[in-house]
Amino acid sequence: MLLGGPRALVLQLAHPLVAAGVADHSGFAADPLSRLRRTLDSTMAMVFGTRAEADAAAGKINNVHGFVHGTLPEDAGRYRAGTPYDAKAPDLLLWVHATLVDTTFTVYTRFVGPLTARELEDAYEESKIAARLLGTPDDIIPASYADFRTYFDGMVASDLAAAPFQRAVVRDVLWPKIGVVPRRAFWPAVALTTELLPPRVRELFGLELTPARHRVAMLMRSAVRGMLPVLPRVLREQPQARRASG
Repeated sequence: MLLGGPRALVLQLAHPLVAAGVADHSGFAADPLSRLRRTLDSTMAMVFGTRAEADAAAGKINNVHGFVHGTLPEDAGRYRAGTPYDAKAPDLLLWVHATLVDTTFTVYTRFVGPLTARELEDAYEESKIAARLLGTPDDIIPASYADFRTYFDGMVASDLAAAPFQRAVVRDVLWPKIGVVPRRAFWPAVALTTELLPPRVRELFGLELTPARHRVAMLMRSAVRGMLPVLPRVLREQPQARRASG
């Protein structure tokens, strides 16, 4: 599932107001590994922890969000420069949550196996818990998985954009600066992310799905599908997931 992380981030950054908050307040570009570790710790606590651990993790995120507000630095799609943003705005909270839900289902079905309509509906219903923990009002969360698909596809079609400042942040996500690691080392991950993204988002950020990128993504998919059934649990699952399921 970690393979889908960059996809979710690019989708989030394709919303101009989310991207402005990241550009103004996040230290991702300076220390991507620390940011990834904090994000994973919070996510694992909310999904697999006790209710107290989930509340504590969500509380930390909500406290940070309280300081994230400002204005859009330049025109981006339908949003004009100077438009205010706030990390606690319900519509932005819902979009960030939606990118995680859609990425989870996309990656699972491609790398693990298909999900029945009932499984999708149940998993979507459970995902609402995390949205509520992070302050998304219940009345704006799509009621069913079908409603969610309508919302998500509509956002991709109309609300997303790629102003120059957004492209710069996306470059930092896809080609991070990590010590002496050459940026070309991230080419396979970029190939996979490109293949997983909706076509319109690829176009916005100039991520061409070349034959070479498609082949690499297919090879990675085949490798993961082949390895998962034979990997020991200690390598296949996060520690928090193992503790939660016993």
